[in-house]
Amino acid sequence: VGAMTSRRVSARVSRTWSITIGSGLLVAAYLVAAASPTSFGLTLAAALLGLCNSLLHASLQGIATELTPTSRATTVSLFVCSVFIGSALAVAVTAQQASGSYPTVFVESAGAGVIMAIAAVAISRGWTSRHQSEA
Repeated sequence: VGAMTSRRVSARVSRTWSITIGSGLLVAAYLVAAASPTSFGLTLAAALLGLCNSLLHASLQGIATELTPTSRATTVSLFVCSVFIGSALAVAVTAQQASGSYPTVFVESAGAGVIMAIAAVAISRGWTSRHQSEA
């Protein structure tokens, strides 16, 4: 479902809008999980995260490979490495809190998602405008 939806959205909007929508879904997923840490709420959050991943990950990885086309393998390796390092750091930072209050961790994750969204959209807009002016 996520791949089909992502394909349809990506065909209709720019990469920057795909990143914006994906980032919005990420923040929404964490807020849903914080507001309703029930089976239904967490299932909905997981579905939103899956859709977010299909929109956001592909768009960011596309930009990463376009930035350095001559070293594509290195760029993708660094991109994937940053995902794993970020995940490990998130666990290390929130492990103590998670034992007491998952909603707090989800709200903090939503806040981090907002920061990530701003950075990702800014990078995409900068890359797009620079790339278009060179063409």
